[in-house]
Amino acid sequence: MTGLEKIINTIDSDNAVRCEQIISSAQKKAESLKTEAKTNAEIKAKEIIDSAKEKCNKTADIQESRNAQIQKQFLLNTRINLINGVISAASQKLDNLTDGEYFDFLIKLIKKYACEGKCECICNSKDNARMPAGFKTQAVEAASSKGAELTFPDKTDDIKNGFILRYGLIEINCSFDSIIDENREELKEKVNAILF
Repeated sequence: MTGLEKIINTIDSDNAVRCEQIISSAQKKAESLKTEAKTNAEIKAKEIIDSAKEKCNKTADIQESRNAQIQKQFLLNTRINLINGVISAASQKLDNLTDGEYFDFLIKLIKKYACEGKCECICNSKDNARMPAGFKTQAVEAASSKGAELTFPDKTDDIKNGFILRYGLIEINCSFDSIIDENREELKEKVNAILF
């Protein structure tokens, strides 16, 4: 082997070692970058998953709250419908009283709503025509127990049922619909307490 060959072999050998070192260093760097990228990707993936879970939980909470509100509103509407149904049924029951029950109920209303002073009891034409004997006497006695001087004028009023007590310019509407409307909130509370 000549001197030139020895130099070339040495250079080749040095180059091979140097290339091996560069490749090894590059592989180590690539592994390091790969590990770092994998770790960063896992961290980023965890952040995305955690964020998605948080959004899902918030969405679920909002939907649960909405569902609870819808359920509460449904229950409230159901209660209102039931209460109104009971009041309506009571009104219909009053409309369907027999003549005897009806005029007995009118006496109770006179006892409740009559007050001191001269007053007229104005009924509708249907009630005037079917009024039982002795009703006016009972009504006058019931009113007088409250200090009222009750009379029955010939005029009638266009009310469905019940009567109107007229004290001069002041009228007390004792028709069933008016009494129910006037006491609707109290009736609702009583029916609510019974049903719920």
